[in-house]
Amino acid sequence: MPRQSLTDYEQRLTDLPICFRLISSELDVSHVCPHCGYKPASDKEMMSASTQLDDFECELDLLLEEWTRTLLANLEDSAIKERLSLIKPKQRKLIQECTEQQTLPDTLTQDFIQALQEVFSELQKNHN
Repeated sequence: MPRQSLTDYEQRLTDLPICFRLISSELDVSHVCPHCGYKPASDKEMMSASTQLDDFECELDLLLEEWTRTLLANLEDSAIKERLSLIKPKQRKLIQECTEQQTLPDTLTQDFIQALQEVFSELQKNHN
């Protein structure tokens, strides 16, 4: 999976200004955070926090959709299909359910993750 897109997303999320010590009653007294000195007025171009978080949530949903499409496309590869016959039946069933339903399971269990690692393991060895 394209790890850089997740890394960029995480970086932008951690770059959001935040102060855990600020309480709402302090905003009644001053528009400047008494703990970290942050001034919301200095970020005139910045969207509201709720808008930013909504945007981040939508972006994360799109990232998940893109990664799911990529994973499903890779699972359709003929070399991967051949490797399916070499993994344990329980693992094979998990992957086959994923490809048949064209979606990831609601919960990514350790068994499912291991099945993916098994089926893609040969590809990973070739890239090192």
